Amino acid sequence: MDGITYNCRYTEQLHVRVLFIGCNGYEKNFKFIYYLLDLFRTHMKRIDVNLNEIKNIPRFLNEPFTHQIEELVSIYGGVSTAKINEFFENLKLNQPLLLAQISVPTKRRIELNEILLNSNELNLRNIMGITGENLLNFNGSHLYLGICSPGLGTDDIIAWIRKWLDGNDTKLCEALINFNQGFEYDQQKIISEFDTKQWDPTKRARGYIIKGRSYYQKLRDGTRRDYAIKAIGHDIERRDGLLATIRFSDCRRWLAFLVWHNRWPGPPQFR
Repeated sequence: MDGITYNCRYTEQLHVRVLFIGCNGYEKNFKFIYYLLDLFRTHMKRIDVNLNEIKNIPRFLNEPFTHQIEELVSIYGGVSTAKINEFFENLKLNQPLLLAQISVPTKRRIELNEILLNSNELNLRNIMGITGENLLNFNGSHLYLGICSPGLGTDDIIAWIRKWLDGNDTKLCEALINFNQGFEYDQQKIISEFDTKQWDPTKRARGYIIKGRSYYQKLRDGTRRDYAIKAIGHDIERRDGLLATIRFSDCRRWLAFLVWHNRWPGPPQFR
């Protein structure tokens, strides 16, 4: 590049169309990235981030290629909460993320800013500090919360469902929420707040297909394998005719809120 030879390593996985590059030093890596983007006349669509490998977060996120990403997958090891929050405070994007996935091996408390709450799909695992306000401010389609702290309670869930029921949100598809050990939501209180009905097989299918990227498997032949959840729950219908199901677990450790944009999805076995 520019008459200079750089010694870099790269590997590729053809079935997922991912290129892994490794050069010694920021400048070499950036040159290689920009060279490839220019060569193929494209932009960086996705980055997988390990914050242990980024020494200067503001400098890294000041690079223009990071402003155009569509998917962000962050898997952190023993990195501090402060460094995680620093990353999202400095992240600048030209458009909302299609996917934001954050996974940590042990519980971390992070600030959910507008970038995360405006993501089309938000997948958080082992993240503490999620509040009812965060639920109300989520503007995407797919919400998956791996573990929530007790700061998210029954009244927060009721307020969030009420907002959907009384509003005109046509984006939300599903939310799957898992709770911390030791916390149980009040199922009867949630149901008593709404005019719910049991599943009517003439109104919708039995199986709900989870639509988020985190849940379907892309096969080598280019097809996808969908994941379906048994949606035997409590149905509520909005004034515009949009139907949703509140699905509770027997152990009261998780719940699902499923919106039926298509009441008869998938093959017959889902119906």
